[in-house]
Amino acid sequence: HGISRVECGVNYYAGVPDVKRKSGVDRAYGKYQVMGSNIPSWTEQALGRRLTPFEFLHSPEAQEAVFENQKVNLRLGKE
Repeated sequence: HGISRVECGVNYYAGVPDVKRKSGVDRAYGKYQVMGSNIPSWTEQALGRRLTPFEFLHSPEAQEAVFENQKVNLRLGKE
């Protein structure tokens, strides 16, 4: 995917430094740099169960499933 090359190459185990947000500090995880605060709900949508950021980071399959699910949601105008 071209998106993953822009985000972090093709590294499923990538992480970035903390990002300060109004709601606190967060971090992006994995090949598609998914924000940690999104991981539990997005993995539940894509996989039927909530993963922690650690579990997500160590599961290339979960990362791909979340990416594909979110891509479909964007096409359908869902969040």
